[in-house]
Amino acid sequence: ALKEEAMSLHQEVTSLERKLETSEEQRKDVLHERDRLQALKEKLVWEIKLLQESVTASETRANTATDMNHSLEHELQTTLSVLKMKTEEVEMQWEKIQALEKERS
Repeated sequence: ALKEEAMSLHQEVTSLERKLETSEEQRKDVLHERDRLQALKEKLVWEIKLLQESVTASETRANTATDMNHSLEHELQTTLSVLKMKTEEVEMQWEKIQALEKERS
């Protein structure tokens, strides 16, 4: 009877040792997966930071381009106004020349 009990206990110990080994392997796998996911998270955080910096730089370039566009538009309007005034001056001079030529004739 003691021999059977000892044998039963030995089998139970062997079974528990296998369960412990399996649990340890699962724990190692879980820790490895956690480390892998942590590394992946850090990589994604870094990529997000780079993308945010890229967006900021693009917004800055877009704002600069918009400002330059407004400046060029203003400069063009000013040039157009000056051109209109010069055209009017030329037309007045031309009318004076024609009037003087009529007077001579």
